[in-house]
Amino acid sequence: MNPPVNPLVKHEEKEIPLSLTLGELNVVLEALGNLPYVRVYELIGKLHEQASSVLSPKEPE
Repeated sequence: MNPPVNPLVKHEEKEIPLSLTLGELNVVLEALGNLPYVRVYELIGKLHEQASSVLSPKEPE
């Protein structure tokens, strides 16, 4: 008998837009900081990049 298939696995690479407050993002980053670096460093970088693009003023063109 085959084990049940997790429906989330087949969509693992699909991006999901999230909206978090700065406080919520800091909680997420704090939680990620408790995990092994090798598992989370790319995710932390992606979160930092996206937050920076929102928090940094855009340069005039």
